[in-house]
Formats: sequence, C-alpha cells, structure tokens
Amino acid sequence: MALDDGDIPPRQRILEAAFKVFSREGYERASTLAIATEAKVSKRDLYANFKNKHDILAACIEIYAASMMLAAELPKPESPAHLEAILTRLATHVLVQVSAQKIVSIFRLAIAEATRSPRIAETLDRSGRGATHRRVAQLMGEAQAGGLLADGDAHQFATEFLALAWEGLWMRLMLGVVATPTEAACEAQAARAARSFMSLRGIYS
Repeated sequence: MALDDGDIPPRQRILEAAFKVFSREGYERASTLAIATEAKVSKRDLYANFKNKHDILAACIEIYAASMMLAAELPKPESPAHLEAILTRLATHVLVQVSAQKIVSIFRLAIAEATRSPRIAETLDRSGRGATHRRVAQLMGEAQAGGLLADGDAHQFATEFLALAWEGLWMRLMLGVVATPTEAACEAQAARAARSFMSLRGIYS
C-alpha cells in the first residue's frame, strides 16, 4: 500500500522535493519556499530540519551518493578467478548506480555549486568518488595480503582499475552526450575492466 505524504517524515519529503525543484529550476533559482511548497511542509518545518539551501543540497548529495557505496563486507579474494569476479561485481555496482539519471542530475548540481561552496565540494568528494576509491583500495590491499597482487600502492591500483571501469563514461554522462547504459552494458564493461586490470598486473585466472 502506498504511503500518504503524511506518513513520510518531513525531512525525507523535503529532500525528495528539493531534488525535484533543483532539477527543474536549477540551484540558484530554487527557493526554500518552492521546496517547502513541493514538500507540503511549512517553512518553519523546513528550517527545523535544515539551516539553509546549501544544507539541503549537501544532504541530497550525501543521500544519493550513499547509493554508490560498495558493501563494506565482501569476501576476501581467495584466487585469481575470485578476485576477477569481485572486481567485476564492484565495477558493475558502481557503473549502474552512478549512471542513474538521479545521480547524474544531483552531481551536476553539486559540481556547479562546488566552486562557490567548499562544503559542497568536500561532500561531493567524500561521499562520492572518495568513498568508492577507498573501498576498492581496501580490496586491493586484501588481494596483496593474500598474495594475489604484487606489492605496491593499493590506492594507485584502485585508481587504475576505476579508470579502466569508467572508460570516460562519467564525463560523457555529465555532458549528456550518451544515454544511460543498461545494467547488461555496465556488467559487460565491468568485466572488461576486470580482465584488463588482471592482465595489466600479470594476474591470470
């Protein structure tokens, strides 16, 4: 059974409304009154949950970027084939989630505002790119500990793998010159990236 607006907490309604208003009007033109009206809350309720419009945008980024987060608990790679499978799974998740139109839209807003707001820039990096990079680097460290990957900088290995996974897709999505890829296309690209990384590092499954 669908929830009525009254069953949804005000903070959640405000964030969902803010995303709609930001996407429709742009961050600069969007007003807190428009957001409150869209959310069907009073401005008093809005300011009880958020200090200002920047605060709302930062919360939007954190929520949507959270969908990009990779599972903290993953099996430790036990063989080259297992490592390749985990890399494929992780890259598929990243590509599917980050390619979603909502994520692309909120990141466009965030990037446009980041030049004027260090907080927005920090939130964008910490909740988005940084969190993904750290989790992949952790996996690379586990692969090194298991003797599957040579000694070296795990963070550099993560950078290499994510670059192979993206193949420039993120920039093309931000520019709007490509359509959102299907999950099957994301999985195929992730598998290519995993195979390429394994080959690059001299690991053969």
